[in-house]
Amino acid sequence: MLSHLMLPTGSTVSSIKKLLLTKKPMILWDIHGTLAQVDIKEHNQVYNKYQYLFSPAHINQIITENPKFAADWAAIPVNSSAEIYGDVAKKHGYQEEACALYELGDTYNPMPDIEHVVRSLADQNISQRIGSNIGIHQLEKLKKRFIAQKSLLFSLIKEGKIAHTCSSDTSSQHAISQCEYSKPDPRFFTAFNDTYNKTGSYLTILIDDKKENIDAALKIPNFIGILFLNATQVYQDLQIVGVLPYP
Repeated sequence: MLSHLMLPTGSTVSSIKKLLLTKKPMILWDIHGTLAQVDIKEHNQVYNKYQYLFSPAHINQIITENPKFAADWAAIPVNSSAEIYGDVAKKHGYQEEACALYELGDTYNPMPDIEHVVRSLADQNISQRIGSNIGIHQLEKLKKRFIAQKSLLFSLIKEGKIAHTCSSDTSSQHAISQCEYSKPDPRFFTAFNDTYNKTGSYLTILIDDKKENIDAALKIPNFIGILFLNATQVYQDLQIVGVLPYP
């Protein structure tokens, strides 16, 4: 199978394997399209409502009617999590719009066979964290949905704070490292290092289905990437760099 490893300029598989003799590996998991995939039937039902309520015509009508909403909406940074848009809608009393967006998080299921990869890494005592733009509340909903489906993903990815995610919620009740930047902004990964890899003792392996996110991470020290295709491919790429053993 073709490798989907993405390495910094000048690095090779051999140099990465040598680096891992002095640094510990840490896995940084994306969620959408990597750990989780949509249930098409459920997603389509919710998405139809979302598509109408967040259509340019509908949003422009609200902007025209509500200058305060318009100002907050315009201030949302590019590449922000969907949750932030929902938070703005909720703040200004547009509950139906906010709920339609939040409900999208209830349409995801674990990616096939990915739990085997996560468990194999856990068996090797390798740190695993989440790096996503999903937002805190969506993440909590996703965790509950997976637990109800008897998925062990979020019990296996549990060391320290569970996620490094972009959210407008700055309350201290969430045991989640928050970030004002979103992928693919390289500052997202700088902030991750500042929280989890200050001493540079880890080599973080970002597993993501979006190449632009990995390209951004590679601009920051102590990152390599695996472009997600499927669980089997990720497992094999982790074997190639020596993070997981061959049989």
